[in-house]
Order: sequence, then structure tokens, then C-alpha cells
Amino acid sequence: MTLDPEASVLLDAMRRAGIAAVEEVGADAARAASAAIKAAAPPGPAVHRVVDDVVGEGVERFRIRALVPSERPVATVLYLHGGGFVLGDIDGSDAFARELATASGATVVLAEYRKAPGHRYPAAVEDAWRALGWVDAHRGGLGGAALPLVVAGDSAGGNLALVTAVRARDRGGPALAGMILVYPVADAGLDTASMADPECQHVISRSTMRWFWDQYAPGPERFEPEASPARTPDLGRLPEALVVVAEHDPLRDEGIALAGLLRDAGVRVRLRHREGMIHGYVTNPAMRAGAEERRGIAAWIREIASRMAS
Repeated sequence: MTLDPEASVLLDAMRRAGIAAVEEVGADAARAASAAIKAAAPPGPAVHRVVDDVVGEGVERFRIRALVPSERPVATVLYLHGGGFVLGDIDGSDAFARELATASGATVVLAEYRKAPGHRYPAAVEDAWRALGWVDAHRGGLGGAALPLVVAGDSAGGNLALVTAVRARDRGGPALAGMILVYPVADAGLDTASMADPECQHVISRSTMRWFWDQYAPGPERFEPEASPARTPDLGRLPEALVVVAEHDPLRDEGIALAGLLRDAGVRVRLRHREGMIHGYVTNPAMRAGAEERRGIAAWIREIASRMAS
């Protein structure tokens, strides 16, 4: 297991900058550091139209942003950002979402679900579900009510995307054309080989994941299917999936195992295993490997849209 030179350069830069693990500095300091990094990053490409809205009221309010790439988008994607259920927001994901929208031709909708520890499980699940309801209700104004609908997310967002897809199946819709699960958080067990492998403890580690789980679902509820979706008794009849994992990521093996569970349940799955890479590379604007993967995800969305249009 050899780190990609690009990943090694990034990790060296993080060490020189003194970037500490979130479990060492806490949520507030990690949020501030993350916001500063995102603010220094270049903005994403221009899009045809941006729609900002708010879902819910009072303490249950959260923001929605739809990035419409053209007058005739090919699909609609609900994208749920990562951050261990603790970090992240739609502003930090805006540049990535703009790039995905323009590359795929799909409207990309970001949802700023509520975060732990202030809002613990199942708050994020409920918000993701309400976000899907918003997307479904507004599809006509975002490019077309008949366009294929995809749920997507990275890390904790991949967890929420899968849970939302299961709910859509079990609650009679909306019908989904696909799901994109980028190094998804799939199980709270923390007992896979990659979770313990010293070669996989980059950017996040087993200790980081334990801390995230303690913020999000501190008790046995973390093993419920809507917290640990790999434990869902029935994963059949779900939309086809693109699953992306990184070789040097502690989440690697649970993502691979999840892809296997979905296949065993009869779901069509495409697994992309990026050798040499680390957690977070897909959304990192400075990484060549991330740009390549983003193009691959965009191509998969276009493929789904073309197949459904024919």
C-alpha cells in the first residue's frame, strides 16, 4: 500500500500547517479551520441559476441551495455533504457542487442538514428526508419534473443518501434513478481491517470516527439501520449505485462491504476503488485524482440520464 505522491504532498502540507485532528480540538475549532480552508479555495464555475431556500421552522430550519447548470438540465441530484455529521455546510460544498452540475448537466441541490452534537441522530436523517421532499416538490422549477432523481453524498453524506434512498423505497417514493455513495459511513462497528490499519489513518482515523459517532449517536442507537445503513435488513429494490472508496481511507472496507451487500440484494453496483488515495480526495479542488473522480461521477450521472431518456 503506497500513498499516491499527490496524497503525500497534501498530508505533508497539513502537518506543516499544524492541522490537528477534530477529536483533539473539538467541533467549534474544527469548523472554524474548515471554513478558513474553504474560503481560501477558488470558487466554482458559474451556473445558469441559483435557488436558495429554507426548509422547516425554528430550531428545525436548514438551508437548501439548488445549482441549475442550464435551461435544460438532464437530471436532478440531491447532494448531502460529508463532515462526520458534525462539520460542513452548503457554502463549503458550493464550488464542488457547481463543478459537478456543469460537468454532468444535472441540477445539484445542497442541503445543510442539522449537525451534532447540538442536533443528534436522527436529526440529520429527518433533514435529509425533508430535503428530498423539497427537491421532489420543486423539480418542475429546477428543470423538469420528469427528470431522473439521484441521491448522493460523501462520507457522512453517503450514509444519509443511502438511508434516504431506503426511506424513499419504503414510503412510496419519490422514485430514484440512482445513488452515489462516496466513501460512505456505513456501519458504527469500527471493526473493519482498514479501520485498524495504520496505513489508512490519514485525514481521518479510527479515533476520529469514534469521536464522530460519539457526537452523533452516543448510545446503542448508532447500530440502528438508519444510523448504520449496512445493517438494514433488506437492501433490495434500491436504485443502482456508484460506490467510491479510497485505498488509504479507514472507511474503505465498509464501503466495499456495503457494495457487496447491495449486489447480494440484487442492486446494480459500480465500485470504484482509487489506489493510493486518502479520505476526502474526491471533493478536494487541488487534487488531480479528485478532478478525475469528479469527471467520472459526472459521466455516471449523464449515463443514468441518457439511459432513462432513451
